[in-house]
Amino acid sequence: MNLGEAESGLERLHQCAEKELLPYLDAKGPSEDFNEFRTKLAGLTRYFHNLHNKLIIQISDMVCLVAVLKQFQAHLVTTESLTEI
Repeated sequence: MNLGEAESGLERLHQCAEKELLPYLDAKGPSEDFNEFRTKLAGLTRYFHNLHNKLIIQISDMVCLVAVLKQFQAHLVTTESLTEI
């Protein structure tokens, strides 16, 4: 999963929620295809939610990796200082 995929998913969700909803808001009565719209919106919401969770996990993994690399770098500097003595 990458940021472009998340942006694309969010754009589709936004399009559906904002623009495809308008005909139902302006309707004079119940609409026969509202359930299809509702199902599509729920699916897009679930899809984006899953992308969001994957992105959070990837960011967390990267933060942990950076922390480990910083510790390793500090260890290398300390080791190099000791060998110069």
